[in-house]
Amino acid sequence: MSGFMLVNSIKVLTQTGECEIQLCLGDITKLDKKDKVDVIFVSAFHGDYACTPTSLIGALNRNLRLHVGSLSRDKEEDLRQLYSCWWSKPLPDNLPYRRVLCFETKLFSQSPPQELIGDAFRCLVPILKNEDGTVISSLLNTGNQGYAKEVMLTGMVEAAVRWMKAGLPLRLLKIVLYAPTIEGDPMKTAERYDFEGTLLTFDELKEKYDMQYMIPKQVKVEYDFYLSYSETDEKVVKEIIDKLKSNKEDVRIFHKRQVLDKLSYWQEDMYEVMMKSSRVITVLTPSYLQSTACLEQYNIALCCNRTAHRDMLAPFYVTTIENMPTYMGLVQYIDCRSNGEEKITEACYQIIVSLSVKFTRSLSIMNSSIVKYDIFLSYCHKESDLAQQMVKILQGLNPDLKIFFDVQELKTGKSWQRSLYHSIDGSECLVALMTNNYIRSAVCQEEYNLAMLKHYAPMNRLKLIPFITEELSYLPPGFERVPQVSADMSCFEEDATKFCSSIVDWLADPSVQTEAFQKNVEEPFEITESWEKLRRSRFDKTFDETSCSFPPEVTDHFKKGKRSARKADSCDIVLSFNEQDKKYADWMLALLGHLAPKLNIQQAKGKTDHERLTMIEGAKKVVPLLSPDYIESPEQVEEIHVAIWRARTCKDLIFPIHLHSIPPRPAYFHLLRCPVSLNDKLWTELAVRKNLALPKSVRKVVPNLGKPSEELALYAAVYYLLKELVQERLENVDPWETPRPALLNIFHLEGSQTSNPSDSGNNSSNQETEESPEDVTPSEEEAKGQGEKVEDTEVDDGQVATSLNDRPGHSQRGEDTAAGGDEVKGEEGRSGSQDGEVDPNPSSEDGTKKRKGSKTCIIM
Repeated sequence: MSGFMLVNSIKVLTQTGECEIQLCLGDITKLDKKDKVDVIFVSAFHGDYACTPTSLIGALNRNLRLHVGSLSRDKEEDLRQLYSCWWSKPLPDNLPYRRVLCFETKLFSQSPPQELIGDAFRCLVPILKNEDGTVISSLLNTGNQGYAKEVMLTGMVEAAVRWMKAGLPLRLLKIVLYAPTIEGDPMKTAERYDFEGTLLTFDELKEKYDMQYMIPKQVKVEYDFYLSYSETDEKVVKEIIDKLKSNKEDVRIFHKRQVLDKLSYWQEDMYEVMMKSSRVITVLTPSYLQSTACLEQYNIALCCNRTAHRDMLAPFYVTTIENMPTYMGLVQYIDCRSNGEEKITEACYQIIVSLSVKFTRSLSIMNSSIVKYDIFLSYCHKESDLAQQMVKILQGLNPDLKIFFDVQELKTGKSWQRSLYHSIDGSECLVALMTNNYIRSAVCQEEYNLAMLKHYAPMNRLKLIPFITEELSYLPPGFERVPQVSADMSCFEEDATKFCSSIVDWLADPSVQTEAFQKNVEEPFEITESWEKLRRSRFDKTFDETSCSFPPEVTDHFKKGKRSARKADSCDIVLSFNEQDKKYADWMLALLGHLAPKLNIQQAKGKTDHERLTMIEGAKKVVPLLSPDYIESPEQVEEIHVAIWRARTCKDLIFPIHLHSIPPRPAYFHLLRCPVSLNDKLWTELAVRKNLALPKSVRKVVPNLGKPSEELALYAAVYYLLKELVQERLENVDPWETPRPALLNIFHLEGSQTSNPSDSGNNSSNQETEESPEDVTPSEEEAKGQGEKVEDTEVDDGQVATSLNDRPGHSQRGEDTAAGGDEVKGEEGRSGSQDGEVDPNPSSEDGTKKRKGSKTCIIM
């Protein structure tokens, strides 16, 4: 770009592609017209646009006759009260900028500008309108306003990265330090204008955020397998080794038992050997879980999985384990428990075959949908025969179709639950084989709910196609609003072939219109806006001026009575957060410790993965602090998935707080209930327009976050959280016997906006949560259709641990056996939606409404 000297840059990998932040030297007013940018940032004191000799505003006026004061008298949008920003109408074509965005701060503002600068990027959302954009800026607030260059640079870069990762299509941010270059040498210029500290700060930010530092380094593979096992299982281990060698004579196996070195801060020897291995086989038995060294090896294998960005872990489930940790059960294992020798033989063959797979070492941000599927087949494993028949028909019609059929696609070592969610994100259409078993399954309903969100989303739509194969006794709300197709089981193959033909035709030409592929008659559903409306509704109902004002006095219920046990594996509240957001976790911990000193409150941190994930498994409330950094972090994603598993049987277990805007993908994060978001306009209105602040008693015990709006939001979050805990203690809430979907149905949210919020929850006995539109889990009536009792659900002191022991694996083509899909989906029963009208005279004895499906009618 002419007129500037590029000193350094940070490349940020996001779901929408690569973005860049450049640090340049030069004169921002000398930008060439051919390099025109969408927006130029300027900063000013509130309402002061004086053209001083040393300010950018003055230089724009002198060099380009662009007077910011004149623009301020005819703004396009003025959001200074909320976000300290306004922006101009489109500028004349002869200028190298299309608009001016002015960032204004008050002289005695409660928040420093480096904390408020994120609001300037927030205002780019309506300016760019989902189109790729470019921004040029000086180092804001460092001229006459006198703030340190390094502080403002850090604030600008961190805010830009956060918003880029959240989905803001800002392709290029050019930060220009005013300095005519000396002899074309940027370092001489930096020395002349005292920029050394600024350049060093940018180097540090680059190391933190640049994509090149995140790509895993190549490691020479020295072993095919690292074998992790308990010494009491040496007989079965010898059998595994023999089977591996019979399939590959030159197989390289590391099977020396490594003893835990308590003097070592990190088990470097285990880690180094595992990283030099293609796969890590863990022999899962009761003895394995009783061994500290084995648990450490398993946890280090998980760490290797994250570091290498590939599935290294390959668990062999040999003997049934009572109360297997949830985080272990969520990793796809090979089930060798029945027909032991035969299963081990097959498992060893498949794991040898997996060595031929070439692994791509690349950076996958936020698990975005890199692998694209034409069709995701959602079905109950009790109807596996029907599903396999559908796959056979589809592949016969088009052998090149990429179909997500979990028996084939869920590979050993993968997180099966996360794979399901992310594969839906990456699919063109989802076919739901709707049966009563499907509707009874919490996991199947989650797949359907997630597909419904994407089906009705304004962008990145997925086509949801329910295929009803039997008369359904019940449909969850909203399922019937998606166009449905029914099959006659007396001629299923014929109907299924016609149905599959229409799908193949549609994939080849989306303009094809059949009954199954009708355009949505409903308006697009904007999930972020819906959640914000619900939160505002809850706030207005909770804090009306007559009964309770905000900020309220928080109950002292937990200041009395017996202190909760300080056990790491059984606490009242656990905070799950990324290290980048630690200041928010520390703030909440300080306030909770002050308001509820009798509670056992922990942060999800531990010396090992086992300690960290055990906290999540034992907590009464899991509080994820969601941000783009959280969603990118494999550790935090592990934590949220353990919580999601537990949330199927624990009412209101997860209490997410949105610290920052999160990206559209992974979509499942948007279907977790969302009681509080720091991004809501509500908090800025309260802090700025109503000038509300925290009580003095609270300010004495919490650190200063810098933004009163964020502090008010977190205070409300703590208030809601403690109210829920009080109510649950008073009511002695028991776990659900029947698992329920942890991902919400968007039509629950819609219903909560138009009806009494108490009608949208499942908390008929909980007055407090009835008043909360966030409580949109299924009602008791809906729960009747959501499954049979899970036999292995155990209750201990009010905690729930759904056993993952008796998960029958099912055969997989290719690499291994898919253990996990069948037991999780199978024991709950997976089933779906249906066509037809509600029968006014239900035939069931219990009065349950029956729905009749019609014959397939999609053939052109």
